[in-house]
Amino acid sequence: MKKGLILILMFLSLLSCSEKVFMVDDSDSWDLTRIRIMTGGNNKKYVIKIIGNIHTTAVLQENYNSFGYATGIKITLQGDGNSSLALINNGSLFNVGNDQTVIIKDLALKGYENNDAAIVTIKTGGTFIMEGYASVSGNAGYRVPGIRLERSGTFIMRDNSSVSNNTGYGVIINGGVSHEDSIFIMYDNSSVSKNTGGGVYLNGLVNFTMQSNSTVSGNIGGGVSLRRSGTFIMQDNSTVSQNSAAVSTGNSFDKFGGVSISDGNFTMQDNASVSGNTSNISGGGVIINDGTFTMQDNASVSGNTSNRSGGGVIINGGTFTIQDNSSVSGNTARYGGGLFLTNATFIKKGGIIYGIDEIDENLRNNAENGYAIVDSTGDRWRNITANKEADTDQIDFWLND
Repeated sequence: MKKGLILILMFLSLLSCSEKVFMVDDSDSWDLTRIRIMTGGNNKKYVIKIIGNIHTTAVLQENYNSFGYATGIKITLQGDGNSSLALINNGSLFNVGNDQTVIIKDLALKGYENNDAAIVTIKTGGTFIMEGYASVSGNAGYRVPGIRLERSGTFIMRDNSSVSNNTGYGVIINGGVSHEDSIFIMYDNSSVSKNTGGGVYLNGLVNFTMQSNSTVSGNIGGGVSLRRSGTFIMQDNSTVSQNSAAVSTGNSFDKFGGVSISDGNFTMQDNASVSGNTSNISGGGVIINDGTFTMQDNASVSGNTSNRSGGGVIINGGTFTIQDNSSVSGNTARYGGGLFLTNATFIKKGGIIYGIDEIDENLRNNAENGYAIVDSTGDRWRNITANKEADTDQIDFWLND
């Protein structure tokens, strides 16, 4: 008797954990599938196989979840690398609700011209994951992103997934103001690229991590912008490269090139790099306003350009620490080709900041009217290479040469 009861309970448990599979090949079957999930109850798993290219209407109400209000549900949308879901009107394609996980794999999500909403909105407590060759692209509207994440949500990109060719930021993440963080993780070969309003914008308590070979590149309006108490960590071989400042807006936030941090924390580890970025004001590579920036291991800031100060790094009222084998090289600006400091704390315990004396011209930090390293507050500078042995605690570090 007991054995029979146990077998029945095991069978019911397997039924409750099994995935229900839907085949979707047009807008009608897509709408019907969503309705079935909405009414399917809590703690369920679903797989939706997308066949072909489907054009569908947007979620018309901002507070309306695409899959209803069931909690504990996990929905995987599976494409074949060529299939897509595309908007035919204004609004979001997905609103991911609280305690809901939506995964897209090998599927393209396409936006709408003159849109006023993100293609995907991850609401408080929701999770959105991109896998395989999943992509989010083609959203056109004034500063409208591809992905928007509200506070306490989670967004993960992995494999070869991409967010690209949106006219606003590629990704906008809003964090909380107290204790609940939003989370954004990029790894493997995932990318945020060629967005014309900027790459990634982070506001509030946000934890953003780039790992493996993930990239933020080729965006106009800057690569990564972090505001108000968030944390940005680059690890492994991750890169922020070939981003440029916006030229057509009055917003000072998008005048930087690679990475902009205001009242937040930025750490580069392993072989992470910020390279080839351009600013039309200050901060070609990295600009810190009242935040912290730490370079360690083999991290590098190289080949960036600023039309004013700080081709590589500019620190305004924050703290910059460079150590281990990290380097600042080949950057160009009018003042402070490698590093420009204003009311800042500079700690050097290793690492190299190249000067104009370097034999290899490609490594030199050049400044048209200034020096390789400038502390504007202390009216002091350094032009020759600061090698790993040069320490900011040394009395002769500032050579005024």
